[in-house]
Amino acid sequence: MLLTSLFFSLKWKPPNENSIDFKIELRFPLAQSGRYAGGPDYSAKPLYLLYAWAGGQDYEYHDIVDLTDEEWETCVIHLNL
Repeated sequence: MLLTSLFFSLKWKPPNENSIDFKIELRFPLAQSGRYAGGPDYSAKPLYLLYAWAGGQDYEYHDIVDLTDEEWETCVIHLNL
């Protein structure tokens, strides 16, 4: 799996073999206190929304991806969040 930048791509096979493209949108909860109150709390586990490519630049909502706390911690370590 290849992770690149904060807006990353998940690649598990060569691009010429891809049949469906997905996009994952991360929605972070709002910070409840402190300097960033009311803004995204990037230290909290986000909601992962999965979209399937619909052609062109269009994506359609597909489902919610459920990550365990352990899986989220692995993402934080690899992305240096």
